[in-house]
Amino acid sequence: MKRDRNYLSEKFPDKRFEGETELEQAHKVLLRMLKIFHTICEENNLAYFLDSGTLIGAIRHNGFIPWDDDVDIAMPREDYEKFKKIAKDVLPDELFFQCKATVPTVKNNYLKIVDRRSTAIAIGKEMKDCKWHMGLFLDIFPVEYTNHPKVAQFFLNFFYYNHDIKFIRVIIKCIRHFFVGIIRKKNVFRIAKYFFSLGKKENKRYMFYGFNLNWSPHNTYYDVDDVFPLKKTKFEDYEFYVPMESDILLTKVYGDYMKIPPKEKRVSHFKEIRIDSKCPFELELEKANK
Repeated sequence: MKRDRNYLSEKFPDKRFEGETELEQAHKVLLRMLKIFHTICEENNLAYFLDSGTLIGAIRHNGFIPWDDDVDIAMPREDYEKFKKIAKDVLPDELFFQCKATVPTVKNNYLKIVDRRSTAIAIGKEMKDCKWHMGLFLDIFPVEYTNHPKVAQFFLNFFYYNHDIKFIRVIIKCIRHFFVGIIRKKNVFRIAKYFFSLGKKENKRYMFYGFNLNWSPHNTYYDVDDVFPLKKTKFEDYEFYVPMESDILLTKVYGDYMKIPPKEKRVSHFKEIRIDSKCPFELELEKANK
């Protein structure tokens, strides 16, 4: 018999008001969402691993980086696409599955799981400018397999990254604009995805962030043997999956990631968090569904 998806709400009670500060309350919300996501992946045999700042938090702090206010997750493309198909049917009602299919106005192409009860306003954004769900969220990024990491890195650099020197940055943007105008970026990505899909996954030695995300956490690539087999590590009061050689991956991307950055570099993503205030998008959604 099919289980009611809201059983996860009971299994992981909402403890957002147990935190003493707004950020601690946000961590309670994010940790609960991460536990629900982990359970869904375990039940559906889907692979994932903590990534970026969340992975640093797991290794350096055994939990959240004290000033961090979101969660980063990576999934192999095959598992990512499977989760995308089942997410709306397995996530509890209080969590919103956000992507282009559910919210066409959202700018990013990668997946998010969003808390429907909260509002989180990103630095540089205003509430009126955003036509998508703005609750606290988990970011989920697809990673691809390849035997041609340098080619993949070139594409990522070309489309997503700006050079530090302004003159070179302007030249790259002009070339990119001309290139995209002739071929169209989506067609470039289709060709690239086909190229990287050739061959069996088991024979591919590297992993990199997927194309067409509009943004990627970083433009490096990983050795598959440094990622798999995944292992569990402590994160707050629970255990989640991380790469087998997390130290190698984090050092490659961040250098001495175990060193605590100076105060001026301890930056959060949000300028304002309303832990129990629904965003306008959610209120409109509820109104439309009545």
